[in-house]
Amino acid sequence: MKDKEDIMKDKDSEKVKSEIAD
Repeated sequence: MKDKEDIMKDKDSEKVKSEIAD
């Protein structure tokens, strides 16, 4: 699971959305 900051940086990436789910 990525840090929230990383998620916000790449929030357009579908991969990141999956990371949030994990």
